[in-house]
Amino acid sequence: MIAEKPGKPSANGKGLPGFELRIEARGLDDIRALGSNSVEDEREFAAVARVSEVNNALYQSFLQPWVRAVSSPQLARAFLEMNPLRLSYALWSDKNPMMRLIAPLATQAKTERTVPSAENPLVGLQQEFSKTMINALNAYGDARDKLTEQVFHAIYGSPVVQAACGIAQKDAPPRPRPGLSPSTQATIDREIRRLKDRVAVGGPLEAITRAIVYIGESEHHVGENTFDALRRLLLAHPKVSPAEFKGALRDQWAIVHLDERTAIETFPRLLPSDSSERRAVLDAIKSIVTATTDLSVEGQRRRSEIIRLFESGSRRTSTTREKVPDVAAE
Repeated sequence: MIAEKPGKPSANGKGLPGFELRIEARGLDDIRALGSNSVEDEREFAAVARVSEVNNALYQSFLQPWVRAVSSPQLARAFLEMNPLRLSYALWSDKNPMMRLIAPLATQAKTERTVPSAENPLVGLQQEFSKTMINALNAYGDARDKLTEQVFHAIYGSPVVQAACGIAQKDAPPRPRPGLSPSTQATIDREIRRLKDRVAVGGPLEAITRAIVYIGESEHHVGENTFDALRRLLLAHPKVSPAEFKGALRDQWAIVHLDERTAIETFPRLLPSDSSERRAVLDAIKSIVTATTDLSVEGQRRRSEIIRLFESGSRRTSTTREKVPDVAAE
């Protein structure tokens, strides 16, 4: 979600409104709240699924062997680069030799850019032209979507097409609800066992990501400030690759969701024994949490709980160190 920050100008210092990007959590209940498909819609989707199965069978039987025979990694890469969406970006990037002439001009325009006055008639003309283009594109998009929907209903809503696909005109939903296959369930069980074995394994990186996930669970959204703070955290640990950082974040998110209480009870085991390292980990967590929007009451409670775990873990470590000489003396 992109929303304008009320009363907060952007960081460019030119009085323009600032915007905030947030990713909010959604679940199946949110989808169900939009309404379920009617029986007529289910018949149409069942017909689409049947046509897709027939097309896939025809392709695998007659075309796929020929495609595999003439294909190569280089050819596949060429087709991928020629995708219209990729090509539209590539034509305006440094991959296009002609665009290298534009780079110095763009740098010059950025450094010498001046803000025109509000009384400049070209500013009003620009705004009116922008509004006209927005309205035209919205009208085009609405007309395109409406036409596509009408064509879809006309083809797959036809009783003849549905009968040819083996879809009977009954009141019951024609499509069975999908379930988990045995192989999928086995994969899920194997992943759960792996995560349970790693619930008390890790170091400062796992501690930071687990604390962030635990506190962030109460907010139900992630803002751009959080991404910036995570990026700074990654840059502060050059030995950790982006893939490793993302993997740790995914694993800790799954561990917290799998068994939140056990994940928090084993949290002190991830903390470093050195007090300075422990303080650095806590400061990193606080900086990331502070960079997010204001915490809710539940978020503040969870942050306080994490801080208490740091303190209790520190006391436990110091107590253990004090007892070591007594054991050695005995």
